Amino acid sequence: MPFTARFASIETLTGLTAGQLIAAARDRGFACPTATLDEIAAWLEDDYDLGPEHAEAIAHALREDAA
Repeated sequence: MPFTARFASIETLTGLTAGQLIAAARDRGFACPTATLDEIAAWLEDDYDLGPEHAEAIAHALREDAA
């Protein structure tokens, strides 16, 4: 998985595992094909103070789950 380092840092920064954050993203509707990286990045920044690199990792995981 190319985003292993980003997923590892999520728990340190938020107290949530990457899996929990991915599930939260699904709950917010970001698993749909129309969800944009900008929308995911804004949510992660606003709610968790995470940067765009983390958003890219979460978006990638959501796309892999949908495939």
